[in-house]
Amino acid sequence: IFFIPISIGVMGRLSFPDLTGKTADRILPMVMNAIGGDLMAALVITAGLAALMSTMDSQLLTLSSLFTRDILPAISRQTVATSLPGRIFVIALALAGLALAYKPPATILQIATQTFTGLAVLFPTVLFGLYLRKVYASAAILSIIAGEGLLILLYSGLLPGGFFLPVVWVMAATFAVYLLAHVSLCIRDGSIAGLVPGRLSRSYYSLSFLAIFILGTDFWAWNHAGATTGGIPLWVFYFVALSAGQTILMSLMTKTAGAED
Repeated sequence: IFFIPISIGVMGRLSFPDLTGKTADRILPMVMNAIGGDLMAALVITAGLAALMSTMDSQLLTLSSLFTRDILPAISRQTVATSLPGRIFVIALALAGLALAYKPPATILQIATQTFTGLAVLFPTVLFGLYLRKVYASAAILSIIAGEGLLILLYSGLLPGGFFLPVVWVMAATFAVYLLAHVSLCIRDGSIAGLVPGRLSRSYYSLSFLAIFILGTDFWAWNHAGATTGGIPLWVFYFVALSAGQTILMSLMTKTAGAED
């Protein structure tokens, strides 16, 4: 999946080696302009903007629905009878995004890294919500609050990240908080069944996915370029094989779950 964008970045680095900082975000239109001319560059930029606008519209509408249906009724203790609060909320979010776009705080890569680190906070909630036999809203809420709080501390510099990326500490904290809260609530309610996963307890898929995750970190090869073939690093094929293995496991797990149902 990521081979093409990484290849574009490598070609851009070779073609424009002097780009640094935020100027490197213009690498795609610059490469397209150098290869295909102004017309091709304009088409690529237009297609990218169309996809970006579609994604932004969906995100704005989703956040507006969350605000009007979940947050606002909980604050006001009554059902929202008009769409005006949602419209005002969308306008406020759009203006905030426009202000950030005029003066971005970092490069696109850094912003995307921070964004996906924030989204990773939700992973334990989604995972345990799917596979635990009994779930508690309190455990999910505490996990998300702990993860987002730790993320703010790491990116603000109040807490050093050390050798690992912030996402590693965030994931460790969210999993730990969720499991501690879940186990405590199960013990309080006397629910032993809530401590046992569902289908995953009767299969080897959890161990297989854990193995792929560990292999995907590739920490033993950090800061080591390795050999190449045809100008392409051999580690690219290693990750392609891992992705193929993950796809096969997901397919088998889906078929097994369907047979059990």
